[in-house]
Amino acid sequence: MKSSLPSISLAASLGFLALTLATAQAQGTDRRGRPHVDPTPVVGPTGPTGPTGATGSTGPAGATGNNGATGPTGTAGAPGATGGTGVTGATGATGATGIAGVAGATGATGVPGSNGNTGPTGPEVSSALAYVYNTAAEVVAGNGSVSFGNSGPARNITITGSTSLALAMDGTYLLEFHVRGNSGNSGAIVFQLDANGIQIPGSQYSSQLPPVSFAAPSSPNAAASSNSSTVAVNGMVTAELAVGTIISLQNATPLAAAVSLPGDVNNPVNASLRIERIGPLVGATGMTGPTGPTGITGPTGPTGCLASGAPCGYSGQCCSGLCSSGVCQ
Repeated sequence: MKSSLPSISLAASLGFLALTLATAQAQGTDRRGRPHVDPTPVVGPTGPTGPTGATGSTGPAGATGNNGATGPTGTAGAPGATGGTGVTGATGATGATGIAGVAGATGATGVPGSNGNTGPTGPEVSSALAYVYNTAAEVVAGNGSVSFGNSGPARNITITGSTSLALAMDGTYLLEFHVRGNSGNSGAIVFQLDANGIQIPGSQYSSQLPPVSFAAPSSPNAAASSNSSTVAVNGMVTAELAVGTIISLQNATPLAAAVSLPGDVNNPVNASLRIERIGPLVGATGMTGPTGPTGITGPTGPTGCLASGAPCGYSGQCCSGLCSSGVCQ
């Protein structure tokens, strides 16, 4: 084990030193016994001011202080000059429509305008027409006239009896007819329109031949046939007719065969005639007028030349320019 004496001796020495210093201070001497000098210096008189030193560099800006209180409002200055007109601003949105005002008083009636141009002439209404028809059973004799038991509207055409019509106006007429019947054994039926008992050209029409039916033969070499079927014929014609003309529908079936018009349960039409005036009567061409006066004679043309072989008096007369022995060469 090591000895602890050196440690004790060091501690004793330090304590002694501290004690000596404390005693010396109390007596006004230092640790060596010399008089103790007071460390506080004696302040002498202020010396003259030394020269101003160089300005130091600017220090960093200090923090911004708080805003001071607002000062009193100053006196209003004189008005400034008027500034220039600014740019026109954009048009604002259209405002809502206002309430309608009270209606004004009715103005005075204006002066009537001039009459407009006359419009085109409208279509001409037929000035003469008639319609007759038959539904009852009837037999029309060969070359005989159809009898009509019924009539429709009529204007300027007189129904004279049951078989004819009389025209009350000159003019161009459209005539149409229909007949339905059978001739017994002659096949087709033929009808025409007559004016004063004479056929109107282009007015005769024939039906088609009826179908032929064959009866059962009584022997291998015998046969029977029948042509009694009902057929129809239709016709129309345009003609220029004078006032007072009598129109009739005639049976013109060959061999002067009679034609039977059937009378059916529902009374359908078996014969009809329609007449309508469609225009004025075109008159015949008038007489040629007298010859007019002779016109003024025109100027005389240049003289022609003579052909070869023509007699001549001199060469200038000939087309060849040569006249020899009185003859053009």
